[in-house]
Amino acid sequence: MEAILWCDASYQAIGACLQLNGDIVEDKAWEYSFENINVAELQAVLKGLELARKYSVQKVIVKTDSTTVCRWFEKGVKPGEARALLLAIIQMKSEIQFSIEWVKSLDNKADSRTNIRASFLGLMRR
Repeated sequence: MEAILWCDASYQAIGACLQLNGDIVEDKAWEYSFENINVAELQAVLKGLELARKYSVQKVIVKTDSTTVCRWFEKGVKPGEARALLLAIIQMKSEIQFSIEWVKSLDNKADSRTNIRASFLGLMRR
């Protein structure tokens, strides 16, 4: 079974789409407040891997439009919140084998899940 996990973050939300054998089987977006977009992108990967685990996926290609997240997986990250998230993701490797690939934002299937209009969020909070 071919599994692709599309992950993205914006200043309003994080999102993930799980694609199995060419079909999107689940997509989710979570409202998310953060100070660092790169940490949010990493959080989207963690949430996405949790989705993959729910479907008992053994091997997945994670696609993100964050060059920073890709670099963190290649070279590591400095101490702080991002490091804790990265370690949580790496621990999941015992359950799910995955690789990280960079994609253009326009090609990222999770991108539309995270582009929530600020005006809409304002209405939701009332």
